[in-house]
Amino acid sequence: MPSGFFPLLLLAAMAVLPLVMVNHAVGIPGSVSRQSLSARPLGDALLVQQQALLAWARANPGAYGAVPQASLSFPNPWRAPYQVASLVGGTVNGPVAVTWYAGAQTSTASMAGTLVQLHAYAQDVGHTAGGVLVSPAGVFTTLPAGVPTGVAAVADLVTP
Repeated sequence: MPSGFFPLLLLAAMAVLPLVMVNHAVGIPGSVSRQSLSARPLGDALLVQQQALLAWARANPGAYGAVPQASLSFPNPWRAPYQVASLVGGTVNGPVAVTWYAGAQTSTASMAGTLVQLHAYAQDVGHTAGGVLVSPAGVFTTLPAGVPTGVAAVADLVTP
């Protein structure tokens, strides 16, 4: 082995090592594996917000419309994720509380799938389409006006 080869090899290794040691996210941006990593905490956050919304709706019977984050009571320290919204509205079945995520951090399909897993395969989670919540089981829940189409959501009938 030539004497100048070893220092050159060491220099090449030092140049390549920082590139290899960088902590890359699992999967390429936009891949299902990367989306599922971010969908889990967002799904947890949606379910926490939905519980806070239900408590608010029960304490304010007959109050319909968008419910601002500041009106909801969350555990400390809690901060709702960006682009999560809630509203309470009337339907033919009575008042319905809905929380949804309309952000672009993860896909609607990934969020809906995560919500189904987190919510014990319930029928009141899924994605919105044409004024209804479509669960993965094919159950359609009528939504109040104001819930956007094409978002992952959780909907519950408000009962006393």
